[in-house]
Amino acid sequence: MGLDDLVLEDKRVYPRTATHWQTVLSYYQAMRKGSIFPNLVLTRLDDQWIVLDGAHRVKAMKLLAKEKGEQNPSVRVEVVTCGNYDDAYVEAVKRNVKHGLAFGYFEKKQMAIRLHDKQGMTFNDMESVLEMPAAKIAEIYEKQPLTADGEKFAVKRPFTGIVERDPEAVRRLTPEVQRQFLGASQEKLVDQVIMLIVENLLDRTSKSLVQKMRKLKGLLENLDF
Repeated sequence: MGLDDLVLEDKRVYPRTATHWQTVLSYYQAMRKGSIFPNLVLTRLDDQWIVLDGAHRVKAMKLLAKEKGEQNPSVRVEVVTCGNYDDAYVEAVKRNVKHGLAFGYFEKKQMAIRLHDKQGMTFNDMESVLEMPAAKIAEIYEKQPLTADGEKFAVKRPFTGIVERDPEAVRRLTPEVQRQFLGASQEKLVDQVIMLIVENLLDRTSKSLVQKMRKLKGLLENLDF
């Protein structure tokens, strides 16, 4: 199996929301020193080799291959059979929850919603998949707001404080809007602040946030452009 033959981060099956480049770098440095990592876990769907577990390892391997000038080097894999993309998603969650980078809270929200609403799993069924008590999974699920169409969706940390305060504002948090809050250039950070103000998404119940916005207002008034 060649490294370039693998399909990474297929959103139909891969549960993580972003690459953690510090983890990739850590794996890359360990591989350079000869460390042996677990086999990549793949499945075959629609004539593609899809990575279920090991995306960060694959990216580290690609860095190492580039450094060594290797073209499509062979990799050690474990192949599992999945009947469809939903089955593959469950398998990917199970594999990723057991080792490697821990899932973030936002990712847990997304998994609970998908498994419950899209794949029809009960909270009890999810216990063995997410390795969490059913009551905790239910709590995570119930706290998530509804879209205008009545569908549950996960809310990122910058917006959790306004879920109960302003449900209408929360419904404007499309996936595209939330994806902006991944951190980036200075210009993007300013865009984020502008969007919060324009869309009335600031959590005005947070005293510390209000204090910081007042400080920002004063700094902007004195800033010479």
